[in-house]
Amino acid sequence: MLHNNSTETRLGNLTICLTIVTETLEVLVQTVDVPFMKTIYLTTQSISQMIQNIKQNKQDCAELLEQVYSLLNSIDDG
Repeated sequence: MLHNNSTETRLGNLTICLTIVTETLEVLVQTVDVPFMKTIYLTTQSISQMIQNIKQNKQDCAELLEQVYSLLNSIDDG
């Protein structure tokens, strides 16, 4: 379980950092004309969204596992 908490902590820290970087890049894209800046911004934004999806999928899987466990217990008790 320690590894699990470590992964959650790393994902949380990464989310915070990517949010800050994405917001900074967004401002830069709007104010400075630098080659590939918009591409870097969009890539960073996409990675940030993927991390949010990973966190949501993990939560959804945990809930599904709990439901399956409950269902199997109901069948076993029946």
